[in-house]
Amino acid sequence: GNKNLIALFFKAEGRLNRLSFFLLFIIINVGYTIIINIVSTIFRRSLTYKTIEILFVILLILLFVNLIFLTIKRCHDFGKSVYFLIIYILAVTGIIILAFNVASILKVDSYTFSMILTIIMLISLFYFFLKPGADEANQYGSQPEKLFDLGLNGFKEKISSSDISDNKSNNEQ
Repeated sequence: GNKNLIALFFKAEGRLNRLSFFLLFIIINVGYTIIINIVSTIFRRSLTYKTIEILFVILLILLFVNLIFLTIKRCHDFGKSVYFLIIYILAVTGIIILAFNVASILKVDSYTFSMILTIIMLISLFYFFLKPGADEANQYGSQPEKLFDLGLNGFKEKISSSDISDNKSNNEQ
């Protein structure tokens, strides 16, 4: 229900397999584009340009937050923490800054530069689209069994019961 949707889009817990990540990435981006077109078409005459711009920025922030949480869960699927994602984002940002500097030195037009940025972003996403997840349970959850499964079903209970049994055996020694 609603808890699953909130967990899927606004929580960092669990794992997300490649197909689920790819489909959600497409759904979110297509949804964002549709919403932007609807808002700009319906409210073009009744709202000021500045108000529509603010709505677009709010929607873009929501899109970014959703994609970050999905990508964190994708990292969890192959056993990496959020720190891996931070380092990855910093590396891609460095590449973008380098591309910007090279483009400004070479006086590349804005259209060409935006195409270069799009290619850099797509290449950086291929890693998350293509890297296989761990075949077994890891510290972030069980292997996702179906589409949009976060691998958390019964996982917390398994962890807490194994922690309890570990603590009992440690205390008995």
